[in-house]
Amino acid sequence: MREACTRHGEFKRRADGTLEFDDYIELRRIIVRQTSRTWKPIRTKLEKMKSDAYMNKDNSAYIKAYHEMNKQANSAQIAMTMKTCEHIELDPPRWQGTDSRYTGDERMR
Repeated sequence: MREACTRHGEFKRRADGTLEFDDYIELRRIIVRQTSRTWKPIRTKLEKMKSDAYMNKDNSAYIKAYHEMNKQANSAQIAMTMKTCEHIELDPPRWQGTDSRYTGDERMR
């Protein structure tokens, strides 16, 4: 993550402290890629649990593994977002403002 952020260079900010669109897209790309890498071992383990539960027709275990998988994915995403924002010195409220600006605008999706 640090190398990718360094390779990108400075993340340009608007007057309100939020990121410019191109920099937002680049930062999202970095976060998603790094999140995928960091939680892959956990995902593999949980997919195996899900598969075993499905094969054994154990709905309760399947649902438990499914929910745990979503919980772990969200936790990994949040952790990587916070680490990345800290590295580029972007306050979490500024990140949330940036994210809201671009995900809330139909033209930007």
